[in-house]
Amino acid sequence: HNAPQKAAQRPEMPAEMKAKVSEVWNALADAGFQSKEDRLHEISRILGKPVQGSAELTMDDCDAVLWSLKQPKTEPSDCPFPE
Repeated sequence: HNAPQKAAQRPEMPAEMKAKVSEVWNALADAGFQSKEDRLHEISRILGKPVQGSAELTMDDCDAVLWSLKQPKTEPSDCPFPE
């Protein structure tokens, strides 16, 4: 049987979800994605699916984006290895 669409019945995002989305937004800003479009484009790239807005994100999506952003970049200057 068909499950009802959740999106229409979700007027308010839970506080923990809001906090997680804010964390993602801030992490993307720190990574240099300044506009909403740039951030959503990067989220879509990381998740491998089109994301039109933060309301579409799940906790798992947010964690995946944050995990991806925390991975060390290839530039050695960003990540000095202790001797």
